[in-house]
Order: sequence, then C-alpha cells, then structure tokens
Amino acid sequence: MNSQKLGYWLTFVTIIGGVILEGNPIALGTTLPRENSPIVATNLAQDAYDLGVELYEQEKYDEALDSFSEAIRQNERFVNAYLYRGLCHQNLGRYEAAIEDYTEAISLKPDYALAYSNRGWSNRILENYEEAVADYTEAIRFNPEDSSAYSGRGISYHYLEDYEEAIADYTQAIRLNPEDDVSYSNRGICHNNLGDYRQAIDDLTEAIRLNPEDGSYYRNRGISYQGLENYEEAIADYTQAIRLNPEDDVSYSNRGICHKNLGDYRQAIDDLTEAIRLNPEDGSYYRNRGVSHQNIENYEDAIADFTEAIRLNPEYYLYYQNRGLAYGLLDNHEDAIADLNQAIRLKTDDYLAYQIRGWSYRKLENYEEAVADFTQAIRLNPEDNFSYRNRGISHRNLENYEEAVADFTQAIRLNPEDANSHYLRGQSYRTLGEINQARNDFEKAAELYQSQGNETWYQNSLDVLNSLDTTQPVPGL
Repeated sequence: MNSQKLGYWLTFVTIIGGVILEGNPIALGTTLPRENSPIVATNLAQDAYDLGVELYEQEKYDEALDSFSEAIRQNERFVNAYLYRGLCHQNLGRYEAAIEDYTEAISLKPDYALAYSNRGWSNRILENYEEAVADYTEAIRFNPEDSSAYSGRGISYHYLEDYEEAIADYTQAIRLNPEDDVSYSNRGICHNNLGDYRQAIDDLTEAIRLNPEDGSYYRNRGISYQGLENYEEAIADYTQAIRLNPEDDVSYSNRGICHKNLGDYRQAIDDLTEAIRLNPEDGSYYRNRGVSHQNIENYEDAIADFTEAIRLNPEYYLYYQNRGLAYGLLDNHEDAIADLNQAIRLKTDDYLAYQIRGWSYRKLENYEEAVADFTQAIRLNPEDNFSYRNRGISHRNLENYEEAVADFTQAIRLNPEDANSHYLRGQSYRTLGEINQARNDFEKAAELYQSQGNETWYQNSLDVLNSLDTTQPVPGL
C-alpha cells in the first residue's frame, strides 16, 4: 500500500529559516586627542591607553586589556579606557565583564552613545534582548545618525520576534547607510517571517547585489522562493549558497525539500544525505530523508531514518508519528500503534496520530478502538475527510449502518469528489434496503472513478449497479 491510500501525502518541515547577521561592536580607533582633558589626567594613563589601542588593533586582546587596566589604575575616570577594556572583554567572550566596563563608562559620561551601543551588543549576545533594546535606544537618543545602533536594535527586536519594529530599525539603518547589505538581509528575513516573501526577495536581491559572495543571502532568498512554492528558483539559490559554502548543511537540506516538493525524491535523498554527512546530529535531516524514502515506498529505509531521528530527539512527537505510519504501511500495525501511542503522549492534540492509529486499529479489525480514535481526530480537526470515511467503514464493520451513512455523508460534504465515500455510502444504503439512494451513490461513484482514471473501481461500480436488485455481494474497498 502506498502512502496516498492513507489519504494524504507526507510533508516535510522546512526546518531552517534565515541566518540573522550580527555585526560587530564598535571601537574608537585613533580619533581621540592625545592631550590631557578633565577625564585624561596623566601622561602615564595616556601612554598606557595608547599602547592598549595599538595592541587592540593587533588583536592582542589580553595584552591590550592589561594596558587599559593600567590606564584606569593611573586615572580611574579615564572613560575611553573603560570602553576599550570592555571591547577587549567582549572579544575574549567575557560579556558580563564587558557590560561592567561599559556601565562604568556611562556613569562617567552619561551621554556616551558608543558605550550604550556596545553594551547593547554584549547584552544581545547574552540574549538579554530587552536590555539590548534599551541600550540601543539610548545610543540612538544621543547619536541619531548612528546606523549601527539602529541595526543592533533591529537585531534585538528580531530575536524578540517583534518583526515590525525590527523592519523599522533596519530601514533606518539602510537610510543612514545605503550600502548596508547586512541590514538588507536581516530586513528580508523579517519579511520572510511575516510571510511577505516578495518583499523579502527584493531585500535579499539588494543584499546580494551589494555583497554577492555571502552565501547566506542566497540561502535566505531561497527560503523566500520556497515560501512562494517557486521551487526551481529556490533550488538555484540554494545551489549558489552551496557553491559559496560547500559546508552549508542547511542549504543542502532545504534544497532536498524543494526536490521532494517537485516529486524528485531520489535527488531529495541525495541532498539530505549530504546534509546528514555535514551535520549528523540534526534529527530533522533524518526525518526529512525518511519522508522521501517513504514517498517512494522504501519503508524499511524510512523506518531506519525515523529511528535515528528519535535517537537524537526522543521527545519529538512527529518522529514517532512518521515511524508509526511507516510501520503501518508495512502492515506492522502493532509497532505502528506503539509509536503512535508515544506520539500522542508527547502531543495530545496531534490529530494525525489519532487518525493513523485509528487506521491501524481498523486494519487489525479492532473497530471500537478505531471509532474512538477517528472520533478524536475529527474533534481536533472537523475538516478531516479521511477520518469521517474511515470511521464510517468501522461503523459498517460493527453493523452500525446508519452511523456509517452519516459519516460517509460528512466525508462527501468535505470532499464531493471522494469517489470512495460515495461507493461506501452506497453499500450502506443497500444494506439498509434504501435502493434508490444506493443507486444514486453507485452512479456518482462510477462517474468519479471514470473521471479519475480508476478503471477497476469504475467497473466494480457498474457491476454493482447491474446487480442492485439481487442479493449478489458488493465488492468492498
């Protein structure tokens, strides 16, 4: 039995969205005057500071940090030494220490936009996004022409999933710096997350124009095309992303998904196999490859992939649901039910798990359990044609013919082209002795089977019509 007979095609989860690019903290460079000022009190402090800047620019952050500490020891009110020492901490991954130094700089110079901006950067890296927003807001208040502060605040809003505010900030960053490819890309990702794929494509195309060697821009635009179901264009972009970064497992995975959506399951398997080679710890890659195997009826391979996905993430309901279906398609309904029990334990409102488990119970002729599961699936998804039809079959097998008719009627209401439900309702009407209604359903079933190219069941429907006034058995689905 192939997966179409269960009533739906298996689908992928598009796992990976866009990569938000972070930018960098901002250094002062060599723009400060050397002469003494109210906050630079001694030549010794200035000498230590100048040496620190030299070492910082050589990326010798530990040594630079010592020099800035000496400058601060000589002059504890040396604002820029605190800022630069914060940058050293930041580059060494000591973000809390960086925040302490930026805070000290701000206490000495409350309108110090750069200290606010860099403290915002450290807060963002520590995932303190609301604090980062507050810091960048202050930086903008004191320096409204600082494009990097808008970009940083946009990234913080982005991580807070406040995409509208993020877009507004990226737009300001672009206004101040029209060559800012990063803000174009990040704004495009926000548009993607809002489902505005065409606007996302415009932004990402501009990012690519400004920096055609960044593979993430092609990947993100591929996601936009994928959202528009323009899989050929998406494949082209993922291919370009892979050319620029052959280790990009995400682009291999997403390209595989596109191939699957075009029905090219073997190419999908090839891409997902490469994604797995590059990142064997991502369960979604095994799951998606399993789905491709399942769609070409390689059920054993599908089960192996779903099993590996479960090993990597044993608490994700979907992997059990998928493996349960694969077992069912191999007529191993006991193992299917065990997996579906797990799926339901992990996600009690997963209507597909109830639907598939009901199907397995029906195949095992456990019709009461099947009815209960299809009823739950319908409660969770009242538009579930498959569960109405299969609950109707279970009612028929329990000789509850009126309930069966009611379920087939609902299935037909949801999908008037459902030839099987017309045929099955015709069977039930015939059993109830309602021959005219039965005739109407078998005639409609024959018409639909013929239009759908199903010659076998078209002929069966005609045979039943010719025998309606006899006691000859009706072929069952």
